[in-house]
Amino acid sequence: MVAAAKSGTRNAAVDTAQFHAEYATAEAKLRSARAWAMEVWRGIEGTLDAGDLTSAEQDTLLRLALNHATWTVQDVGQTVHRWAGTAAIRRGPIDRFLRDLGTGTQHITSSPTVLQNCGKWLSGAQPQAHWEFLDLTP
Repeated sequence: MVAAAKSGTRNAAVDTAQFHAEYATAEAKLRSARAWAMEVWRGIEGTLDAGDLTSAEQDTLLRLALNHATWTVQDVGQTVHRWAGTAAIRRGPIDRFLRDLGTGTQHITSSPTVLQNCGKWLSGAQPQAHWEFLDLTP
């Protein structure tokens, strides 16, 4: 909406090829993160619907997809903020959304430790480990 409102005005940055390329990239990142999160969740739902417990792989992918989605929306939010121009520096929705996205990255599920533990399991360094809340334990 912000871009559409600025389009056609004198020297509008949103009318540049660079803006269009970054907008498309942000859209692809957002849709990809959402699709992967939904794929992981569908698998977990199927397991739970069958009355089974989730596997270590499903637990790992859930944590990784959440971590990835959080950092992806933070990146997309920064792109929006960068291209919003002066609208982004005024108190309003863009400023508030960017602050909220930044707060999300501070959550423990977005921490480097969770990402490192996902990498340990996925790389085969700890194939017998299981998750206890947000910790990977042998």
